[in-house]
Amino acid sequence: MYYSSKNCKIIINGSEIAVNQLDLLALSDLSAHYAISNKMVERYGGNILKNIVNLNYYITGLDTLKLYLGNRTEFISGNFGGISMKNGAISSYSINGRANEPLIANVKIDFFEEFEGIFSPTILGKLDFVPLNFYNILISGDATGIMLEPVSLNYNANINVIPQFNMDQNTSGYNKPVRIHIDKGESNLSFETSNLNMVLPFTGIKALATVQLKNDQATTFDSFSVSGVINSKRINFGVGGIILNNINIKEDTLILTPNVTGIFLAADPFVSSTSFNPGDFVLLWGENLSTIDIVRVGSQDVFFGNLPAFFFGNSIDKPYTVFKMPNLGGDLIVISEGGSDKFATPLTIIDSGIPEF
Repeated sequence: MYYSSKNCKIIINGSEIAVNQLDLLALSDLSAHYAISNKMVERYGGNILKNIVNLNYYITGLDTLKLYLGNRTEFISGNFGGISMKNGAISSYSINGRANEPLIANVKIDFFEEFEGIFSPTILGKLDFVPLNFYNILISGDATGIMLEPVSLNYNANINVIPQFNMDQNTSGYNKPVRIHIDKGESNLSFETSNLNMVLPFTGIKALATVQLKNDQATTFDSFSVSGVINSKRINFGVGGIILNNINIKEDTLILTPNVTGIFLAADPFVSSTSFNPGDFVLLWGENLSTIDIVRVGSQDVFFGNLPAFFFGNSIDKPYTVFKMPNLGGDLIVISEGGSDKFATPLTIIDSGIPEF
């Protein structure tokens, strides 16, 4: 008996998606990797299991997979016709489209754990959806306020997904990483437009390009942005064709910007607060906190650490960040390679006494 795509339900992070094409690949990687021992980091070769999932699908609304691009906090799980996988990270993501045609996404997800389960065919019903298309591209930055109507666009992003291994772990069978490091990557947005700017010395300037994704009723469902440098521009035409501008914008980092949504005393994390004693452990709740490089209160950089924890009041595993309150208050700013976030309310000191660190 043979089966087709009609017998395979595709679920990513609990949601069914309409997939044009799916490819599962299991590899045994024999190349050298980093291994973490008690005192040093070394490289060694070993039987490293690496599973790769390639997806091709229409964008039909808010693309939740895009939210995991460069995300160091949350990982991807999936189920493909009964075959399940977990702890995946996106290493490649692209969007391609032309005017009046549906947008298509191509995603490559790396897994470093065995696939589980067995194929369990089912009979799928009709999955109704309306694919999105791009509407316009707003260019801001040094090229302020230029609105372009693209004829075609191609967006691609690549992230370095690096497994790290413990040298003392069991080497029988395949080696499983003790952690997965999401390193910074780069993205490019290339698009063609009939909006002409015949002045070619346009490259080398900073630009932010924002693309809106809409349905056939012109309702915006999603958008994405690339902030970088215009590194190429081309004007071309052929006999019988229209004159087109081709512009490419390159972004060198894809680390997500942290966002602080709540502040608590770590010893009493059920009531939010912005007033603390010096030396109190302060808990930050929010998004993309694992990307933080610096926590700053006023003009002082403070100690912090990323800890696995759970969202208090619900038994759902989530990350948070904890730091020790300094002697002086001020604006709370968290800083990463991807950007910074300033909390709306400054932190204040309850007691000016000097704590013992």
